[in-house]
Amino acid sequence: MEIYHNTPNYGNIIEHAIRVREHIDARILPDKKDIKDYQSHLEDCYNHPTTGLLTQRQYITKNKFNNPKEALRNIEIMEHNADIISLINKLDFKLKRLYIKTKPAREYIIEHDRISLDSIQPSKPYTFLNRAAIFLKKIHII
Repeated sequence: MEIYHNTPNYGNIIEHAIRVREHIDARILPDKKDIKDYQSHLEDCYNHPTTGLLTQRQYITKNKFNNPKEALRNIEIMEHNADIISLINKLDFKLKRLYIKTKPAREYIIEHDRISLDSIQPSKPYTFLNRAAIFLKKIHII
């Protein structure tokens, strides 16, 4: 029997993302527990970047918020916490270091729902416009 270390537990990663979505979309101000849940989600993103970013897209940012004004306020409050700022900076640094050449393509694939965490979908062909968008993102025009 082999034991794999540092293998993601998808259930926990999804659960953290769902909790963050609930805290962001609430009408009440976030408290320490809410910030701790956001910190857990960012740690998931740091430890397992692709899985974390997929869950962030699929469970947090993909759908519209029920309370958009409160959501913007709650995101701003959470992201002004010192621990959250340091985790976001660490995550950005890790993504730049890990995906030097493929970061624009990965972001495009995740943002345009070309990949899903919990289902297999047929591959969509890339049109000329898709390839141009990835290239422009790579040279930082978009």
